[in-house]
Formats: sequence, C-alpha cells, structure tokens
Amino acid sequence: MSAKIYTVEDFMKAAASQVGVLQAAAADFELHRGEHETRMADLRRQFDETVTGMARLLLPVLSPEAIRRAAKLSAYAPLLTSDPMSTMQSEAKRLEADIARMEADPRYRDRLALRAPGVGKLARDLQELEEYRSSISNVIQRADHPRLERLLAAGYGTDQYKVGWWRMSYYADWKAGDEITERFPDWKSFGELRTELLKMRDDLGVYDQRIGELRSEIEAGEKLEKDHDAAALRLTNLASIHLAEWQGRLARYVVESPEVVADRLSGEPDLEALLKTVVGLGKKIDYLGQLATTQLDEPLEQVRALLEKLERDRRKFTRPKNAGQLFPADIFERRFRDRSEHLGKHSRRYDAASRTISAFTDYRQASFAEDFLWWDLMTDGRIDGDFIAEVEEFRRAHPDYVWRPEQFDDDRAAAAAAAADREDSASDRMTDAS
Repeated sequence: MSAKIYTVEDFMKAAASQVGVLQAAAADFELHRGEHETRMADLRRQFDETVTGMARLLLPVLSPEAIRRAAKLSAYAPLLTSDPMSTMQSEAKRLEADIARMEADPRYRDRLALRAPGVGKLARDLQELEEYRSSISNVIQRADHPRLERLLAAGYGTDQYKVGWWRMSYYADWKAGDEITERFPDWKSFGELRTELLKMRDDLGVYDQRIGELRSEIEAGEKLEKDHDAAALRLTNLASIHLAEWQGRLARYVVESPEVVADRLSGEPDLEALLKTVVGLGKKIDYLGQLATTQLDEPLEQVRALLEKLERDRRKFTRPKNAGQLFPADIFERRFRDRSEHLGKHSRRYDAASRTISAFTDYRQASFAEDFLWWDLMTDGRIDGDFIAEVEEFRRAHPDYVWRPEQFDDDRAAAAAAAADREDSASDRMTDAS
C-alpha cells in the first residue's frame, strides 16, 4: 500500500479527471437508452400486429360456424356464453328504432328549414338578435366611464339627484356627466341619455335570454343530427364493429393465456406459428426491458450519484477552511480508481445481448410441449442471462437443466421436410397441369 498523502490540489485534479470519465459514461448510457426505446417501439408494434393477426385468423368473420371454431381453438368461453350473434342482432334492432325515432323528430326532420346557415328560421332569428344586441352593446360600451354607475344610482340628470352643490362629489359628477354626454351629440342632456341607457340595459337582458334559448335549440338540434348520423354509421358497419370488438377481446385473451390456446393448436400450423411469434415477441420485449434496466438504467443512476457526490466534495474543498485537508493514499486511490472498464462492461453486455435477442426471428423452433428457456433459444445458450429474472428463477427451479440446442433439431428437420413436401406437391400439380 502506498504511503503517499494526497492534498486538496491532488483531489481537485483527480476529481476533474473522474468527472470527465463519468460524464462520458453517462452520455454513452443515455445514447444506448435512446436506441433501446426505438428498438422497443418497433418490437411493440410487431407484437401488436402479430396479436391482431392471430385474432383475425382465429375469428375471421362473425358467423355461428366461425364462432364455434374460434371457441374450440381458443377455449375462450365468452364466445359461446355471450351469444355474439344475438347481441349484434339486438343492437341492430335498437339502432333501427333509435334512427326511426330521431328521423320523426321535427328537430331532425326540419333541420334545413330550422338551422341551415342564413336561411333556417332559428339561424335567421339568432343572426338578427345578435345584430340588435351588438348595436345596443356598442352604445353601452361607448357610455362606459369610471363614474357611470354612481351617476345612474344617484339619479344624476333627474329630480332624484340630491347631492348639494357645495360638495366635491357634485362637481365630480357634473364633470363625468358632461364627459359622457359629449360622446352622444344626439342627446342634449345626461338625463335623456340616462333613460336610454337604462332601457338599453333592460333590452340587452331580454336579448341575451332569447339568444341563449335560440342557441340551446340549435345545439340540441345539431346534437340530434350527430346522434342520428353516428347511429346510422354504426348500423351500417355493425358487423365489422362487433367482429373487431370480439377480435380485440380474443387478442387480449391470447396474450394473457397463451398456454391454454397452445394446447389446442396442434392441427393449425399457421395459428401455432403465430402464437409462438406472439410469445417470442413478448419474451423479447421483457428481456430487452430487463437488459436496459440492469445494464443501462442502474449503472447510469450510479454514475449520476457519483457525479453529484463529486460536485458536493469539490465545492466543499474550495472553502478556505478545508484547504489543508489531506487524504490517505488507500482511500484516495480507491475512490479515484479507473472506472472506465467497469462502466463500459455494462454497455458491452447490453450491446451483445440486445443485438442477439433482436436478431432472433425463428420463433417456430419454440416448443409448447416441454420446459425450456426462450433466452437460451434466442441466444443459443451462449450468453449468461442470470441478470434476467426469468432465467434466474428457471434455473433455480430446474437445477439439472442444461441447454441442448440439438433438442430442437428434430423439430427443425420436421419443419424443413414439411416445407419440402409442400413444394414438391406444388411442383407435381404444375407438372400434371401441363
């Protein structure tokens, strides 16, 4: 162990150097995180598309035969217990009744005569009232003055005005009244203007009430039109809407219970292949998510914590009272050891594992009939995945488990033979036809 003692100056130099290393590592982790999010978005899109495709293959149309087949293949009981056909037919009858009722409603039947812009009765009445209101409102706004409300309340310009001439407020009222009256040369006195203003205010209240009523009538009619159009559109597309809803429910069920569906697909190679793809993509998403957490997020948080501590200590040792601080060699050298290799290990591990996992596409190799690790299938057992929760749990539960890639050779050979047979059959048909 070195007997050297380090000073604050040594600390500052070493801290500056380590800050550079840590900042570079943080930038590298953040860059990888951005690439990870792009990769994950693409995988989620593939997953959603595959699940949707499987649901559509399970239930291509909404018919009694298709429903029975989908229920048999998926074991999704609501397909039979809910009677999708009757539910759709009941909704169709309800929609037809709702549409007939709305079409008989005068608000819908006479919609053009009532609400057509510029020509409908309600539209014209509203336009006229808004024009009247605007002209009155302009006059009232022109009369606006900080002292107007006092003049009106005190009865200025009428016999009700009782403020004595010796009071200051009398002259302030006089001045304000003249200022307001000057804006209206058609009226000779504030008294005449006062009468008109009060009447206009009353009229404005009446107009506002009627305008509100007209707008409510128009809005209610427009809502009825929208409800009618929405009901008519739904009725037109009811079969495809119900089909899509059931396909969506099937899709969610497949994602939640793939093992139940898998037991029933032995005679449906296309569906079985899609289910394996669904499960495999789900595993990819899970594995890559855990990879990012353990190899990017956690070390990045550690780096940020180290940077924060370094910043606090640098501020601390810039204070005059700490200028003579000395650091024992073992503590100093342990703290400022080179961390670049250790930090780079996480990025390299993430790169290697994520590239391998992402590149895997042969989902048909998977087997629903035996216990195996998707991680080993995707990495061919070449990458230790003990930092993945599922891998650790599986190996703890199966202490004698050893990855044997040859266990899938028979499946691969059978798949290749089946493909070759299909090609030969197609070739034979072409030869016979010629």
